[in-house]
Amino acid sequence: MRKFDTLLRAALVLLFSYILALGGTYTGVTTPLFQTVSLGVLVLIFILWLLVHWRRRWIWFQTPLDLLLIVWAAAFGLSLLANLETWRRIVIGLWYVGLYLGVWYWLHDAIANRGIRQDMLVDALLFSGLVILFFGYWQVYSWVSTTDLNGTFALPRPVSLLGNPNFLSALLVILIPFIVGRLISVRSRLAQGVMVVYALLALLMLFLTFSRGAWLGLGVASIVWFGMLLARHDLLSLRKLRVWWRGQAQSVRAAVIGAGVLVLMASGAAAAIVIQSLTTAGRDVGFRTYLYEAALRLFAEKPLTGYGLFTFGRYLPRFASMPDVTPHTHAHDVPLQIAAELGVIGLVALVLTLVLLTKAIWQNFRQAQGRDQIIVISATAGVVGFGIHHLLDTPAMMPAIALVGLVALVLASAPTQAQPLTTRWRLIGHPLAMIGLFTLLIASGFWNLKIYSDYWNALSSVYETGDYRTAAGGMQAAVDADPGLSIYQAQQAFLLGMAYSEGDLHAGIEAVTAYQRLIAMEPYYAPYRANLGMLLWNTGQEREGLEMLQSAAALAPESWQIQYDVGLYAEALERLGPVAEAAYRQALIANPDADLYPTWGQTAMQSGIVSDASTHSPLAQAAILMESGDSESALTLWQAELSDRAFTSNLVLRGLIALAAGDREAASDWLARAEKGLVVDNETAWLHLGAARLARFDGDESLVKSELEAAHEALQQESLDADYQDGVNVANGQFLRQAIARQFLPQVHYPTADPVLMYLLEATGNPN
Repeated sequence: MRKFDTLLRAALVLLFSYILALGGTYTGVTTPLFQTVSLGVLVLIFILWLLVHWRRRWIWFQTPLDLLLIVWAAAFGLSLLANLETWRRIVIGLWYVGLYLGVWYWLHDAIANRGIRQDMLVDALLFSGLVILFFGYWQVYSWVSTTDLNGTFALPRPVSLLGNPNFLSALLVILIPFIVGRLISVRSRLAQGVMVVYALLALLMLFLTFSRGAWLGLGVASIVWFGMLLARHDLLSLRKLRVWWRGQAQSVRAAVIGAGVLVLMASGAAAAIVIQSLTTAGRDVGFRTYLYEAALRLFAEKPLTGYGLFTFGRYLPRFASMPDVTPHTHAHDVPLQIAAELGVIGLVALVLTLVLLTKAIWQNFRQAQGRDQIIVISATAGVVGFGIHHLLDTPAMMPAIALVGLVALVLASAPTQAQPLTTRWRLIGHPLAMIGLFTLLIASGFWNLKIYSDYWNALSSVYETGDYRTAAGGMQAAVDADPGLSIYQAQQAFLLGMAYSEGDLHAGIEAVTAYQRLIAMEPYYAPYRANLGMLLWNTGQEREGLEMLQSAAALAPESWQIQYDVGLYAEALERLGPVAEAAYRQALIANPDADLYPTWGQTAMQSGIVSDASTHSPLAQAAILMESGDSESALTLWQAELSDRAFTSNLVLRGLIALAAGDREAASDWLARAEKGLVVDNETAWLHLGAARLARFDGDESLVKSELEAAHEALQQESLDADYQDGVNVANGQFLRQAIARQFLPQVHYPTADPVLMYLLEATGNPN
């Protein structure tokens, strides 16, 4: 029996490690190879579960949420029926809901029948968590070893193997209560020491993720953890606490007071950091509120049924400019997400779920004894912290994180004294439903895998051969087999457009048709409309092309490039001067630095429309002052506005200002600091700019020329490289599919380089 337990523990550790490191991550979910492995694992577990059920004569037990399945089924079903135009997106979400439901029943079944003990699941979580921590700290080490710690710098936000710091932090919020629970459960000093180190490493990693929602979640989880610990020892009343306190040794009292002071100090420091971060670009309050507002507006439009599970990302572009705003699949708040996607019925199901789970967890806590009660306490704290985090983010969108949260929920709520099913219809219906659910999940999973593999192979062939036409044809099998999945059609349309850009005129006609069909399915994503607009224009339908381009600009008012394109082509048509002027002015509102781009001013109208100097970014203003010969004012502005952000552009500009003032040694130091602190590869052009200016100062014009060439080469993109950097999130997040990173066809003028950088490069190449 002991040998079997050891093998089972090892199998659980391997399974959890695979899910967290590969299988349940976006890499695992979007790669056919890992999909095959994951489905194979699912089939194996299903078969083993059936065999064990039969051989060991397991019986069927109730779970805390059995009766709620009807309410959730109503929420999912009605939202699907009310939104059949997006049924394919909804079905993707339902597949994962079905998987989580099946895992819920599997775990409850195994625990109630004594097939798996709770401590085995805890061990699997803790060991797999070590794998994630190792890679997280490896990233931190890599950063520290390549960063100039003597200059200004920003702390890294490690992601480990999970791809996002918020995913990592969500895992840690669940792990930390279990680590503390194991710490007070073990008796060995060595084991206690190991758990202390583990806890400290996990806490430090959580701090480095700078996930404010997770920090808040852990804070609330800590209160729950210690509150339940007090309840375990019947110390919830002040009178009993006083009695306990009087009975403790002086050393214990000192330790408790010291721990309390540390907690208060840490909480104060965290609060100060969070408050300060609310003014940081990209992490301010506005970043969340526009998502919340979008969810509330969607809920107001369809309050009863919502817009359908897994559809929030489809409608978000109606309320935010994409580009430049990053596409999001979720509202960063679970109740708002449910309101937008499932309406009132979903919210009712959520409230009932919380009530029943709270009741089940408290009852389970009261019935548990010894180490099992510590596990319930730890699991409850983890679930509460996880839930609080999901009021400010939705990391459970990643399957690995959702599954870890589900395991913690089962450990908190699985009854210590489970009640077997007794009614005949449930004794017959429950096993049939379970077998039917997993048969459907597995069959549909392999069906999807076959189609996705065809799509993947066609996508991969582009990178190997560069033959866009053949790749587009290779995708036809996926499009025909799964016509409701618009991302397949989006990629095929893009490939046809790329083939047209290389001279295949017939592909252009096909691309127009493909994009028209795609926009009927996905009407809110601006790049699709911009691509169609340019295809129409270039195939002789100028008016229609401009109108489509204008519709793209209306969806993405903050994308200066699309506004610029509207102006350029409106100016080319007669009697549309006012339209062109309005578009150019909107481009400068979106990005006041746009008029520094070398292509601005190529027409008479553009030359007369420029930004007010005061609206330029601090970087642009400092660069213009420096170029005008006022290096002293440029330095003053840099110190006031740019010195606290160690971006490559800021550091290089500081070196150029020093060089303009004649201080070559200081300039060299600043450029060296910029090179050592380089994080983003596409910023190497800034380093070449600095080297070119340094070479000019030294009188080496041949080196100036080579550095400028290197700068422009660094800015060159391969034909399929990303332009709108976050655009691929549409495929990754909203469809759980890989896709070409590039969003815009070559016919769309969509420069990605910083206009300030281009302005300085041009000035360097054309000295007065």
